[in-house]
Amino acid sequence: PPAPTKGLFDFDVESTLSRKVAQGADATVGERIFEALAARSTVDFPKITEICERVAQEPQEVPEAVRLLAGAFNEREPPRRKFKALTIMNELLYDPKACHELRQVFGVRDAFGSYPFSLPVAAARPAEPRQPRDTSSASVLGALWQVGSVVKDNLKTGWTAAQEAAEQLTTSQGSGTRCEFQKLPMRPTADRPTLDIRFEDMLPGEKVHALRDQPGGAAPQKPFRELQGRLLISRYRMRFQVPKGTLKDNLAWVAERQLLDVPLGLVEKLDFESTTSEAGVQQWRLNIITKDFRHLVIMVSEVKDLAVVEEALVALSQPGANFTQVLFAFPHAAAVGTREDGWSLLDPRREFERMGITESCPWLISPINSEYELCDTYPSTLVLPRSCSREQLRAVAGFRKRGRIPTMSWCSKDFASLWRCSQPMEGLLGQPDPSDEKMLHAIRNGKAQSLLVVDLRPRKAAYVNKVGGGGFESYDGCRLVFGNIDNVHGVRDAWKKMAQAMTGLNNDEVGSWFRDIANSGWYDLIGNIFQCANYVVHEIETLRCNAVIHCSDGWDRTAQVSSVAMLCMDPHYRSLRGLLLLIQKEFCNFGHRFRTRLANGEKPTSEYSPIFFQWLECVYQMTLQFPTAFEFTADLLLYLTREVCTNRWGTFLGDCEKERMEKVRPYTLSLWSSILSGPAPEFLNARYCPSEEVLRLSPCQAGFKLWEEYWFRFRLHPRDELAERCVKAF
Repeated sequence: PPAPTKGLFDFDVESTLSRKVAQGADATVGERIFEALAARSTVDFPKITEICERVAQEPQEVPEAVRLLAGAFNEREPPRRKFKALTIMNELLYDPKACHELRQVFGVRDAFGSYPFSLPVAAARPAEPRQPRDTSSASVLGALWQVGSVVKDNLKTGWTAAQEAAEQLTTSQGSGTRCEFQKLPMRPTADRPTLDIRFEDMLPGEKVHALRDQPGGAAPQKPFRELQGRLLISRYRMRFQVPKGTLKDNLAWVAERQLLDVPLGLVEKLDFESTTSEAGVQQWRLNIITKDFRHLVIMVSEVKDLAVVEEALVALSQPGANFTQVLFAFPHAAAVGTREDGWSLLDPRREFERMGITESCPWLISPINSEYELCDTYPSTLVLPRSCSREQLRAVAGFRKRGRIPTMSWCSKDFASLWRCSQPMEGLLGQPDPSDEKMLHAIRNGKAQSLLVVDLRPRKAAYVNKVGGGGFESYDGCRLVFGNIDNVHGVRDAWKKMAQAMTGLNNDEVGSWFRDIANSGWYDLIGNIFQCANYVVHEIETLRCNAVIHCSDGWDRTAQVSSVAMLCMDPHYRSLRGLLLLIQKEFCNFGHRFRTRLANGEKPTSEYSPIFFQWLECVYQMTLQFPTAFEFTADLLLYLTREVCTNRWGTFLGDCEKERMEKVRPYTLSLWSSILSGPAPEFLNARYCPSEEVLRLSPCQAGFKLWEEYWFRFRLHPRDELAERCVKAF
């Protein structure tokens, strides 16, 4: 269920910070505010500057900062703390994210609008869905700025400043009525009217279900442009059409990159707000945030139109796991006709036999999971040690998280092999399971060298997992190495910071480009993935020994590292067909949670994370280090970043092979069918020279290059903008 709406009384300074206040540069913005609001502290300009700079560097700390400051107004005394909080808030609200967060705190407007800045009783929560704030007059943010200005400009303390500020706020709000927006109930399976509208590039099975003529659409790219046109919504996309000839000169790139054509699967978030024009006419704005960093604003004059558009977008793009069949992949396949060629790309038994898994080797192609009974997130075909009995394997499944036992991903001709699994559940006391330890000894296969086990997590995270029942291998005969790769939350934060770095660029400002890229940590993560892959490659190709890798669940970091290592060791996967086969094998079949991680067909949750996008950039960096080793180009990788989220293909719907086999595969098309039916010329590398050479990656960030085609796909690069200026000047 959704978290309850948080209001003003849900936050207070003392209870929000549960840890000891840090000192110096390591202190979070919340800890700095906590210190600033202390009884004997002074809120001066250097302290406020320090807080604002921390917010700019660590935007993920903004919610804590805003709620701490808002919580200060809940206290009945002393009033001086309220003025400190107000002074800090006044400066902090120059940050757009702080503005957004303040809007989410229910009751804050009433608190600032009543004397002396506190509510007499806790305000009741609004019913779900949450109603918008009063926006028929000046916004709460503008009002708060005016309140803060009174306090700052007059430098007063005590109730005199409070009265003056409250009067200023009351004046600024005027006598407008509160705006109401009643959302329509989401109806994923409803029969929607089909409009007789056709347009270029319309796909088989695609029909227009909603049309709104003449709303104002705005693409917030510097410089900000507002465009007139009409909004079309089909089961596949949202397209904002503008009259021919509108997008020319400095807006030609908008048409070239199809900025206003958004597959519904790429919609990440919808938000709305109400504004009042200078003429006093109320307008509604629908803000659309996409998974490829587009931010579009659709303006409508009637609230009923907003309700229809919002319901259609949510129902057709994020119906939820129980309504997967309403996604466009199903009517698209029905119109085209289902084909098996892409779905049958990977034959697991044939692929393992290609590696040399036969009756004479120590490994066995096992049917133990053919009905997904041993592990429902694993593929039906597994390769396991021949010496392990079924009873032992079931015992190991009970000891490993989610039953994801060690199973083989890749094998060399002399049986040196790569194995993947999830963490052992040994718990805080470190109680290993004899069957698990025996299985790892079987994987070691009598080698004199101890078995390399790469725990891809940071060491601290692995120990924290022990508190929750997890653990790591401290067995005799095992050599444990920690990979220091952050979890899905760290990847998501780094990804968002990279996007913010792109958004903040301006040709007319110095900016903080290099610092922002470095602070994102995105390339730290890619470097760590390469380093862990190098551990595996060295162990298998140089020492001719086996290696085991895992993270917590074995479906995110594990898939990234195993597939990078396999690209290094096996030239088969460096062909275009081989790359698709590798994705199908290591990500799709081994249970990478595409639905959950990329919010395919559902609203993003706390588990939303661009693990697959990050892996694609890893492959991009590999193609730069070895430009002739890969048959495919970066254009194919860029194409995958889009198609994985469009809901057009069944390949990436669902979270595991079992779910896909039962609910998706019989009724949808595979993306591999489209790519392999005739690879586009831009997908093929003209410099490709097949080679059996083992690739040794450099994890040094100095050798990395920003993937501009991905990060600047839907925004104008400052370099291009500057070139346009020069042309105009000439």
